[in-house]
Amino acid sequence: MANQWGRDSQLPSNRGAGGTIIAVLVALSLGAAASYGYMRFAQPDQSAQVSELTAENDLLQQSLHEAQTKLEQNAASLAEAEKARTAAENAVRQREAAEADGNSEVAELQKRLAEQAKELDRLTEQLAAASNSDATASAQEMTAQNQQLTAKLQQVQAQVRSVEAERDRLEKELAASRQDGQASAAATGRELDELRQSVVPQLRAEIERLQQQAKALNAEKSQLQAGLETLQAQANADRAARAQLDDELRVARARVAELERQLAAQTADIQAATPAPQNETPAEKPATPSARSPRDPSEVDNALRRAPGLTTLSSDQETRLRSALVDGACVTDALDAAFDRVPVITLRNLIRDLNSDC
Repeated sequence: MANQWGRDSQLPSNRGAGGTIIAVLVALSLGAAASYGYMRFAQPDQSAQVSELTAENDLLQQSLHEAQTKLEQNAASLAEAEKARTAAENAVRQREAAEADGNSEVAELQKRLAEQAKELDRLTEQLAAASNSDATASAQEMTAQNQQLTAKLQQVQAQVRSVEAERDRLEKELAASRQDGQASAAATGRELDELRQSVVPQLRAEIERLQQQAKALNAEKSQLQAGLETLQAQANADRAARAQLDDELRVARARVAELERQLAAQTADIQAATPAPQNETPAEKPATPSARSPRDPSEVDNALRRAPGLTTLSSDQETRLRSALVDGACVTDALDAAFDRVPVITLRNLIRDLNSDC
């Protein structure tokens, strides 16, 4: 997976390019030293050595071309790394691993450099023993070629320094980005700790309180609903009883009206049958007998004890009501004297228990 800087795939290429450049430097150094030694010590009979050096020079040119190609590839990879900056931590770890590999490769190149230095000393000694002047022109040509290679090498070195400077810049940016990430992570951690230690417990306590309150409200609601249902049932029963009492009261009033009509008719008949008084000294008229018949006090007490709706009466009102009923008063009149508004259920029960007509 590519990191933030896109350098997980670049480090091996940079290491390879660095190794190639070092090899080119070593080869060019050997070539330049060989040319210098040849110019100084060459003899006319050393044409074979010149041919060998020419072939080596060709190899050096080929190595330089390969180094330039790899350097261009490295520059392109570096441009890609500039656009693909991701996963900074992976890049650091891979960079450290790559540096460890690069150190081992540098040690190997140093070893090869020492071996080639020994070979250079050997060639220098051979060239010192040579004295053939015919090879002077070839040596001069090789010197010119080596000078060209040296110029190209300097150009490559400049490009390498530019790449290394860009690498250092990216590493600094990587370090700064990692520090920013660590600071941001620390701030986030502090915020999370504050939430866990302060805000979350408060929210949990509030949730628990609301849950308990909701349970209490639900219980109260259930009780109110049950009470409402009881009251509704009682109201329905009261309405039904009142309707029944109204019917009974209408029947009782109709009966009373009928009895009063019959009584009036009987009174008229009696008056019609009674002869007119003679011229006699009028005697004292007997008192009209009362239409009320006294009731048994025990029956009145039992009826009052069973009748509902009398608990609101005072003891005096209850005593007067009992006396009126015992004297034979109409139940309706007796209750009307005790209450502002006659209770229907009480009226019905007393009429029934006392077998009263009104």
